[in-house]
Amino acid sequence: MSNNSQTLLINDQKILQYLQSNRSNQQDEGLRALYQQYYSMIEQLVIRNSGEREDAADVFQDGLVALFHKTRQNEFVLTASLKTLLYAICRNLWLMKLRKKKRETPLTEVHQETVSLDAGILDILEDNDRNQLVAEGLRQLGGDCQKVLQLYYFERSRMKGIAETMGYSGEQVAKNKKSRCLRKLREWVLAQPVAKEVWG
Repeated sequence: MSNNSQTLLINDQKILQYLQSNRSNQQDEGLRALYQQYYSMIEQLVIRNSGEREDAADVFQDGLVALFHKTRQNEFVLTASLKTLLYAICRNLWLMKLRKKKRETPLTEVHQETVSLDAGILDILEDNDRNQLVAEGLRQLGGDCQKVLQLYYFERSRMKGIAETMGYSGEQVAKNKKSRCLRKLREWVLAQPVAKEVWG
């Protein structure tokens, strides 16, 4: 093993140790190291394949989140370099985005090593897509519907609390409003062209 590859392995193990730490300052250190070392590679990948700098920033951010969650799973074992794993995740993310834009073409690679992504990482990427679609649906609903669904699903408020916050006359009114809003959200989400790709 050459000195260079030994150094890379040590760096990867150190970054991995930071990512898996329960201390937020160490997690930040690990994420910062990944950003400093690999952001320009992902930016090149996206820009050389019909993307803009803003697209690269989004893809890298989503890729970092997916990698971070993956490394914190109990059964995680690093079988390739973090560079190769992060590249594979971001490459998949960018391909998914290109498919949605109907601009699918063979990618110009900027990193020659590759690794197959396991189902766990693909699930994280798909969940991220679903969450983005639902978040956009909530923004489209706006007003009371957005507030009621946020209170119920994200803040875990009870119907009584929702009724009080929203100024409704009782829990049943809040319940009916939540049901109507949820139906509207579902209809909006399912009407989107990307819904079939996201939910299959």
